[in-house]
Amino acid sequence: MLAKGVDASLARALAWMESGFNNSVVSSVGAQGVMQVLPATWAYVERSLIGHAVQHDADGNVEVGIAYLHHLLGAFGGNERLALGGWYQGERAVKAAGLFKVSKVFVANVLALRERM
Repeated sequence: MLAKGVDASLARALAWMESGFNNSVVSSVGAQGVMQVLPATWAYVERSLIGHAVQHDADGNVEVGIAYLHHLLGAFGGNERLALGGWYQGERAVKAAGLFKVSKVFVANVLALRERM
């Protein structure tokens, strides 16, 4: 099943990997919520991808996260491994250098979780 152009099992696996579905989680670099969205990414998604402000709650965090994942899937021609790598290490870094070793581990873990979701 697709949610806004993103396979729901992929989105669930990413959310579980990032926060265990816990909206109160804040990372050491300031990523927040269920999808662990950075404030700068949230602003970019609102401004450039969605075109309007999104409520800062669990539903809004998931909406922003899925919109950004959809963007990354488009940026990498539907390649889920590269899109997840872009989520973890940054779109530009993946385009410039490919997946870092640590990103490959993250991607493999998300994809393994997806098989169980």
